[in-house]
Amino acid sequence: MQASYTNENAFSILNDYNDIVQGLMTRWNKMIYGFEMFQISYSSPADLDHVDKEIKNLEKLWGLK
Repeated sequence: MQASYTNENAFSILNDYNDIVQGLMTRWNKMIYGFEMFQISYSSPADLDHVDKEIKNLEKLWGLK
């Protein structure tokens, strides 16, 4: 099965995913205050950083197409 996406479709999809990731990062940054206030240990959202980098890589690839 082969999907045929135009550059416009691909960038639209990537923008949607980017908006979701940025929203989650913003939410995470707001939650840090509560973690620190109640002295709750937490780790950074490495998965979000990884997804953000992959979206940027896909944007570069589609930019070359």
